[in-house]
Amino acid sequence: MRELVGDVDEHRFLVIAHSGHDQRAHLPARPAAALGAELRERLIVYGALAEPEGGEMSGVAFALRAPGKDAAVALLREGATGIGAFPNVEVHDWELGGRR
Repeated sequence: MRELVGDVDEHRFLVIAHSGHDQRAHLPARPAAALGAELRERLIVYGALAEPEGGEMSGVAFALRAPGKDAAVALLREGATGIGAFPNVEVHDWELGGRR
């Protein structure tokens, strides 16, 4: 298991980016090495979201540490995540074990 470094008391967020139905074939897949350095330092986990039936990719989810919700979204928009391509972005308070 990866050990988190930095300010462990910093807020944690779950960011879910949903694609539109017409965008699914064009969703960017980004390996961790392609993410910005600051995002990599704050990232807890991330991965693709798939439809339950058919397994078609429908978005991306990120769990990360940030000072606030706006900072979490800004961090993703500035990096090479491709989150700007998603029309619907949800940001939730999160802690290890689930949402608050």
